[in-house]
Amino acid sequence: MAIITLQDFKTFAYIDTEDTSEDAKLNMLIAAVNRSINNYVGRNLEASDYNGDVLAVEVAVPGAGYTVNDVLLVADGKGLQLTVLEVDGSGGVTTVDILTTGPDYDDTTSHATSGGSGMGCKISIADYRGEVYDGSGTDALILRNLPLVSVKKVLLYGTELPQDLGWGLTKTTLLPGWFVKDYDNAILFNFSCWPNGRAIIHIRYTAGYTEIPSDIFVGALEMTDFYRRISLKPGVASEWLGSYNVSLNNSIGAMNGDLTIPDIIFKMALDNERAKTAKELL
Repeated sequence: MAIITLQDFKTFAYIDTEDTSEDAKLNMLIAAVNRSINNYVGRNLEASDYNGDVLAVEVAVPGAGYTVNDVLLVADGKGLQLTVLEVDGSGGVTTVDILTTGPDYDDTTSHATSGGSGMGCKISIADYRGEVYDGSGTDALILRNLPLVSVKKVLLYGTELPQDLGWGLTKTTLLPGWFVKDYDNAILFNFSCWPNGRAIIHIRYTAGYTEIPSDIFVGALEMTDFYRRISLKPGVASEWLGSYNVSLNNSIGAMNGDLTIPDIIFKMALDNERAKTAKELL
C-alpha cells in the first residue's frame, strides 16, 4: 500500500488511464512524494507489517550447481544471508542456516538469491523475530508505529505470551497476557507488567492507516501535481532562443514561493501526524 498510487493521481489530474506517456515520470514523482511524507512524519502512514528480522527460512526452490558452504544473499529485503549446509546430487540446496538476519522480507512469496556457485535457489520466510522492545517494569508498552491494526504475536524472553482476552470483558483476570488498550495510540497492556530488561520483548504487528486521511491524501496529490507542473515548465510565460530570455508567469502562486491555504492545511495535517510519532518516542 502507498499513500497515493499512479491511478489515484491520474484520476486527480484528469489523465486518461490508457495514456501511459507520463507513467515513468509520474511513478518516480509519486514514489518521491510518498517517501518525503513518511520521512517528515517519522513513520509509514500507510498500513504496514512490522515483523522485525527473519528468524527461520525454508528452501522453496533448490536450484542447481551449489556446493556446501556457499553463501547466499536473499533478495527483496535487507541483509539476509544464508550458508548452504546440504545439497542434493544436482547441487540443489536442501538445507541452509541463517548467517546474518535482516528485516523487510515478505512471507507471502518466495525470494530469489544471489551468490554461491549455483543458480536458481529461492527462499521462503518461515518465521520472524518481531520488532524488539525493552521492558520498563510498567503495565503499558507503546509501539513505534500507529494506529495499531492488529497484533500477530508477542514474545517475552523468547516465549509466546498469550492474548489476555478476559481482561477486556471482565476486568478481573490476573493471568499474564497482553491486550490492546488503545488502537489509535498503539498501546499494549500487560496486567502483570512488562518486566525490566533490554530487548526482552518481540512483537509482530500491523500498523498504519488502512485508509489514508483525506487531508493527507489530497495534499500528496497536490504535491505530486506541483512537481509535475514544474517538469512541464508551467511558470514560463515566454522564451526566446536568441539572447536566451525567460519570463515567469506570476499567477503560479505557490510555485513562486507564495504559501497557499492548501499548503498550510497540508502542513498542519503532517505536523499533527509528526506530533503523534514524537509522542511514541518519549
